[in-house]
Amino acid sequence: MAIIISQEKCTGCEVCSSACAPLALLRSVGDRRLSIAIDYSKCNLCGDCERLCPEDALRITESPVTTPGSISLFECEMAKCDNCGRYFAPKPLIDKFKRILKDRDPRIVASLGLCPVCKDQAIDKVP
Repeated sequence: MAIIISQEKCTGCEVCSSACAPLALLRSVGDRRLSIAIDYSKCNLCGDCERLCPEDALRITESPVTTPGSISLFECEMAKCDNCGRYFAPKPLIDKFKRILKDRDPRIVASLGLCPVCKDQAIDKVP
């Protein structure tokens, strides 16, 4: 059995890695990118990652694992703060929220482009 993640559906929300009790799904951020890998030596194929994925992007397949050990399942760009330039969240996740909220107050949509530090500073300045 193998685990696959759809590059088109996944937003990088990290629910799968947070739900993984044996810590087989590994999240790492580096070089302005988020990656999620699996360590098959730790995975017990419980299916929690598949059941809890809000995007229905993760599947446990019948395919045999061809590469033992840790392999990359997903990779995406991180979103860059519009104010300070820090990389702060998976870009597909921020883009999804912008699409969902596009018809709301423009300040809400603009705030999605801010890292937590800049968002806090902007809130502190509101009279």
